[in-house]
Amino acid sequence: MAKKVLIAALLGVAVIVALLLWLERGLPTAYAPTPGPPELVSVSRFVSSTRYAAIDAAYPQFSAADPAFNNRIERIVRDAADEHVADVADNWEARRTTAPAGAPLPPVPDDPQLFLFRSTWEAAQVNERYLSFILRYGGYAGGAHGYERIQALNYDVVSRREVSLAEFFPGDPNYLAAVSGFVREKFRVRFEDDPAFGNGDAFLIEMMEAGTEPTEENFANFTFTDTEIVFHFEQYQVAPYAAGEQTVRMSRPAARPAP
Repeated sequence: MAKKVLIAALLGVAVIVALLLWLERGLPTAYAPTPGPPELVSVSRFVSSTRYAAIDAAYPQFSAADPAFNNRIERIVRDAADEHVADVADNWEARRTTAPAGAPLPPVPDDPQLFLFRSTWEAAQVNERYLSFILRYGGYAGGAHGYERIQALNYDVVSRREVSLAEFFPGDPNYLAAVSGFVREKFRVRFEDDPAFGNGDAFLIEMMEAGTEPTEENFANFTFTDTEIVFHFEQYQVAPYAAGEQTVRMSRPAARPAP
């Protein structure tokens, strides 16, 4: 019995340590500076607490955008928060059902703040012509560490529609292959100092190549300015968790959308 209690205590300590380590890496900030003219953007926020997790989410809303676009931003964040709470509930129940009889867990966490979900955003540009930004959201849902997800959104204010990556490469049906080759070369140079990668570690190479296959999904997270396109790769897409989010910058082709 004492051994079972000790194991349960160690598991509890492991969860707390994992949370503290992740907090040290940094949660998404609840509030971000508002880039761009205040007449073009405002920051909305919703805060709530469920039986399993707390939510403190911030996201942008744009006066020059179509209401459907603003609703889409809000929906992304709210759906992510709902998914987070569901994951916490599933993980907590899994811990309860496997806890030793001598060290049962309560039906729900004592403090939902331990499983806090947050969201924020980071702008590449916000002006009367284009909106280009990254939503960042994440939290701790149980397990070895927390997580952060990203989603990029790009919007043409004048034509009131979202901008696709293909528009930067008009007339080029193979643009994804070109982008993939460019990004892979950047990663090979970046990772060459990693002994495992440099020695041809099959797992790392396969992970990077899988995350940069020439598909729209792999390059969906991009932002842009007048001079460059920035490709964002979230945790685990091209490298292990410890490597964090990765970005690659590409000078803008002489292509649409015009600045």
